[in-house]
Amino acid sequence: QKGAIAVGADADLVLVDPDAAYRLAAGDLFYRNPHSAYVGAAFTGAIRRTISRGETIFADGAITAAPGRGRRLDGPGLST
Repeated sequence: QKGAIAVGADADLVLVDPDAAYRLAAGDLFYRNPHSAYVGAAFTGAIRRTISRGETIFADGAITAAPGRGRRLDGPGLST
């Protein structure tokens, strides 16, 4: 269900503004511990919207999905 924009696929998309310039601030991070060596750095290209399984989960700089919405996908080398 991944890797296609088609009927029956997951509809996972990221909409990016490739010309948007911004300086990363600690408030922009969604980590449990909002710290990054990149805080204060200038970047070009910004994510404007993230859509997962057809639902907008991030828009206009804010997470819009309810907590616990994600699902775990185990990959090779990950022990459970």
